[in-house]
Amino acid sequence: MERERRAALDARGLSVVTSSASLVTLLTAVGAFVTSEKGFTLPGAAVVPLLATLGSFTVAVVLGILANRSRYYHVALAETLYGMVTEHWGDDEIDSRNNVAELNIRTIHTLRLGNDMKANLLTWALSAQLMGVVALSTTVIIAVTVS
Repeated sequence: MERERRAALDARGLSVVTSSASLVTLLTAVGAFVTSEKGFTLPGAAVVPLLATLGSFTVAVVLGILANRSRYYHVALAETLYGMVTEHWGDDEIDSRNNVAELNIRTIHTLRLGNDMKANLLTWALSAQLMGVVALSTTVIIAVTVS
């Protein structure tokens, strides 16, 4: 379950990076096109929300990348697994189940810690994206109404 959660969080992290980077690229292209028009002047009131837009999307990209980076999680060492099928092969059923359960608990615990960190970073990334959208909308409204 935690492995599937990790895969889903990684996919969301990539989508945050892709969408935010795409929006910054689109905004840059539109800005270059619009500012090349003769007589265009960006209203002074639109500068702050425009900078907030770029900053918010940049923060979202950085947080999305951080969320996507690999995290350490504990897995049984090869020697431990080999020992289970050699010297511990004859152990009774209860001891064997307990040993396997302990190994699984360690893996799940460390996976969950990493996944929780990914989820927190993604929450912040999505918040930054939302702020970027609001700031971009504000910029457009100012540019349209003041011009």
